[in-house]
Amino acid sequence: PFLLTSPLLYGTIQLYFMRTASAPTWGISGFDVFTQTIVLFSGNELYLTILFLFTAVVGILYLTLNKDKQGFALLIVMLIILPFITSVFFSSIMPMSPRYLIFVLPFYFVAIGTAFNLIPKEVDAKKVAVIAIILIGLVTIPYFTSYYTTYSKNDWRGFSEYLTAETQNGDYVVVLPGYMTLPLDYYYDSTKDETHEIQANSAKKLEEIEQTRGDTTAYYVVTADIYAANPEGDALNWLNANTKYIGKNMGINLFISQ
Repeated sequence: PFLLTSPLLYGTIQLYFMRTASAPTWGISGFDVFTQTIVLFSGNELYLTILFLFTAVVGILYLTLNKDKQGFALLIVMLIILPFITSVFFSSIMPMSPRYLIFVLPFYFVAIGTAFNLIPKEVDAKKVAVIAIILIGLVTIPYFTSYYTTYSKNDWRGFSEYLTAETQNGDYVVVLPGYMTLPLDYYYDSTKDETHEIQANSAKKLEEIEQTRGDTTAYYVVTADIYAANPEGDALNWLNANTKYIGKNMGINLFISQ
C-alpha cells in the first residue's frame, strides 16, 4: 500500500510547501473553520445546524453509553474532531476552505444517524424514516425552487454576450486576475470578437499594457479573486486612478480606460 500511495504522498508534500510558502490571502481561519464548515454541512441554515449538531451529540452519547460500542464512538469522535483541530492549525499558514473537509461529512452523518437507535422499539422505524424524508422534502422545496431559477455563481455567459456587444475591433480586454480567463473564455472568443485579451495581476502589468495599447480602448474584467492574487492592492489602486467603472454583473466588475 505504501508503494502504491507514495506518488500521492510526494504530491501532497510538494503542495504543502507551495501553499505555505506565503501567508494566506484568502479563506477562513481559526475557529471559523469549525463553525462555517459545520453550518455548510448542515444545510447552511442555523436552525438545521442546531438540530443536526444536537442529533449528532445524542448519537455519540448513545454509542458511548453502550459498552459494546464505546470503541466505535471514540473512532467517530476522533474522525470528526481531529481533522478540525488540524485544519484550525493549518489555517494560520495556508488558505483553508470548508470544502477541504468534505471527507468528514460521512462520519458526521453516521453520528446523526446513530441517534435513530433511540427510537422506541414499539415505533416502526421505517415509518419514521418515511415521515422524516417527506418533511425534509417539504422543507427543501423553497430552496430547490430558488436554486434552479436563479444564478448561484457568476453569469459568465451573460457577461460575455455583453462584452462582445460593447467592444470594438482592436480593443483590449484585460482580465484580472489572469486565471479568470478560464471561465471567461468558455463563452467569450477574443479572436472572433477581434480583440486583444491579456491577463494581468499587478499594477506593473497594467502599466505595461497602458504603454502598448495606444489609442485603443481597454476593458478591464475584474473579480474579487484579485484580492487573493494581488494582496498588495496595487492593481485595484491603479484601476481606480486610471479607469472608469462601468458596472458589474453579479461578481464580475467591468472598468474602461479613460
